[in-house]
Amino acid sequence: MTATSPLLALVDAKADVAHPEFSLGAHVASLPGQAVQIDHGTETLGVAVAPANGIGITGVYPGALAINVPIPPQAIRCSDSARGIRRAIAANAAVINMSYGSDAFCATEYQALQLAVHGGRTLVAAGGNEGANGNPYEFPASLPHVLTVGALTPDDTAAFFSNSNAALDLVAPGVGIFAPLPLGSKADTDHDGYDNVAGTSFAAPIVSAAAVWIRTVRTDLTADQVAQVIRLSAVDIAKTGYDVATGYGKLSLARALTAQPPIADPLEPNEDLPFVNGRAFGTPAPAIWKGGAPTHFDALLDYFEDPGDVYRMRVPAHRTVSVTVTPAFGNPDLELYSSAARHVESATHRLARSRHSGEHTDRVRYANHGSRSQVVLARVFTPGKRGRVLDARYSLTVK
Repeated sequence: MTATSPLLALVDAKADVAHPEFSLGAHVASLPGQAVQIDHGTETLGVAVAPANGIGITGVYPGALAINVPIPPQAIRCSDSARGIRRAIAANAAVINMSYGSDAFCATEYQALQLAVHGGRTLVAAGGNEGANGNPYEFPASLPHVLTVGALTPDDTAAFFSNSNAALDLVAPGVGIFAPLPLGSKADTDHDGYDNVAGTSFAAPIVSAAAVWIRTVRTDLTADQVAQVIRLSAVDIAKTGYDVATGYGKLSLARALTAQPPIADPLEPNEDLPFVNGRAFGTPAPAIWKGGAPTHFDALLDYFEDPGDVYRMRVPAHRTVSVTVTPAFGNPDLELYSSAARHVESATHRLARSRHSGEHTDRVRYANHGSRSQVVLARVFTPGKRGRVLDARYSLTVK
């Protein structure tokens, strides 16, 4: 473990890094702010990275570099989550764990997460504990590019409390988890500094620690490929194939360390126009075509993790651009927008559309009759809900 090893950031309640668990062989810290008020932050930190020092427990990735990014322990606001994610980015975290959630979408949280994706970070979140109360979609867990983790029992079944919905990616142990408690915690009834805990909150850091391990060993993988090998290598349980209770199966670090990844998905995040036109990140994404030689590459789509790809092109004066999407599998559709469009599905500024059903090629054309070059945005998206590990792979050709 060195100062340049991949860093795990756990956005959570303030952790007690003075706990004896972290006294020898640990590489943990807590950023300034907040006070230790509840057990949660100490528990998730220990589950993930408690060192093999003969004290207490051993985490999934013992002794890994980790920081606790403190947020208020109760009634976490949208702004608190966004601020915590941005602090994790500033700390140069390779993996960000979020063991909290809300059933309300938060725009600033979403923007912060996409900034993290833009910086090549792997994102993991707890899927939620409302399995007996409607199984709502949780945020940030249900947002694009976030690995959504449910809780598994020792019997390899989904915990009764673990949310079951189509955003779930995989499950990890989340029942009977032995974890450190802050010194003086009221939950420490036998005064040993530890407790048995349950929840998707503890399944998520198990996956996050695995992601850091993979990023340490498989340095050739991109952030999205790290997430994909974790999903693709999960051990199928319950129903054959994907199911909403266990996702693609239970985490297998051993398999993920050797699993063949899919192609690296280019130019992410690019689900919406602001991520491409410069409004979100300050500078526009590079134009994939400017009127020269044809552009050709492959990309992926997933209804929850990556529902659409937007690409920026510059069409020279008095030229015509032709965009073709050829599926390898799935049913991607294709649209063109003018640079005046602010978001996808802005029909006012849509220039063209091709929506064939099934695995058929889609093609659109646009002629620039003006005397100056024009920026045009192509959007490739999947209209159907998740039915496989990846919903579509396609080849994009621009000429």
